[in-house]
Amino acid sequence: MKKSIIYAWNYIEWGGAQIYVLALIREARKYYDILVVMPHESRNDLIGFFDELGVKYEFYGQKTDLDAAGTLRRKLQRHWRKIRSEVALVRHLLSKDLTNSILHIDLPPQQSFIALARLSRYTHVFITMHNSLGKFSRWRELIWTAKLRLLTRTGRFHIFCSNNHAKEYMSHFVSPSVVKRIMVTRTAINPEKMKNVLVAPFDKRTVRKRFDLPDGKTIVLTVGQFVDRKGRWTCLEAIRNICRTRRDILFLWVMPKFPMDFDRAKVDEFGVGKHFKMILSSDIGNSRNEILQFFRVADVYLLPSFVEGVPISLLEAMALGLPCISTNVYGIPEAIKSGETGLLVNPGDVSALKKAITTMVDNSVLREKLARRGQSFVLSKFDERVAAEIAINEYRKHLRTT
Repeated sequence: MKKSIIYAWNYIEWGGAQIYVLALIREARKYYDILVVMPHESRNDLIGFFDELGVKYEFYGQKTDLDAAGTLRRKLQRHWRKIRSEVALVRHLLSKDLTNSILHIDLPPQQSFIALARLSRYTHVFITMHNSLGKFSRWRELIWTAKLRLLTRTGRFHIFCSNNHAKEYMSHFVSPSVVKRIMVTRTAINPEKMKNVLVAPFDKRTVRKRFDLPDGKTIVLTVGQFVDRKGRWTCLEAIRNICRTRRDILFLWVMPKFPMDFDRAKVDEFGVGKHFKMILSSDIGNSRNEILQFFRVADVYLLPSFVEGVPISLLEAMALGLPCISTNVYGIPEAIKSGETGLLVNPGDVSALKKAITTMVDNSVLREKLARRGQSFVLSKFDERVAAEIAINEYRKHLRTT
């Protein structure tokens, strides 16, 4: 029987973690049968991607709840839905004969220990860590250490990290022998795909008109979920400060869904009005290529995050030749060397963010230099095919022992 790899997750939101997995699937299908297990309600463009590749997929029950929880009741509700979703996913996976398969699953080990431990009894299980777990109490970190050491002792639980910072962080929770086995399979881009996007026809004026973006303004673009960890309030405070004295910059944030009413009310409190525009990614198009084409409407890319691995949207913006501004956190400095391949500021520093934005907008020589160097660096160092081959080599080792 041909060996197979099962990729599974329990959410429907589109993000960097899912794009990372799609890159693995694209390469792994050349060597193995692939099965994707995902929740009902998964996005049509994602399903279309698998149809195009000829990859098999199955749906299972309830998705996990990733919406914001502003009250205790909502937190408890979200936690209960998470448990139900994981139980349903594990049952679905264990209904299969896993003898000739391994599993790559997107579940956090600190929160999903029971699910991962159970699955590891039947096959080799891989996860990918994209960033650190944050700073928590010593007691909680001891619990996480115990969980991860128990999982890794089985010899059937394996960890990838998508950047060097994540691997360094994980070294605090697992034994030195396990650290040596952790492979860095980078969040990355497909250089050929980026080049194809750049040479495709693109009429910036038509796109501006379609989305009612006024001519004559410098466009600063952000792409991603409109959530706290992406630095949304720091960003809006910097925008408010900038727009007090100038009217030549338009800030766009492309997001998978609009914020809830209480967040919209908070956005309104900043008074940035027509200087800040939120756009749904679904209004741009139903494919990733259409989103990537939209990047070309911008002059500068901005990602003021508090928590990130190496964000795929940042790598894509750099590969498409946009000068980028981001924050000096986690894995981001692996892509942006401040002053060389982009500009970095400390997270939450409104004054520094304002200065970086205005400097980038006003200094065309700097923009061109950072765009050129950033593009060259990402295209040469962040090739998803290289990362996928590292993962596939690890799969290959353990498929022999299933």
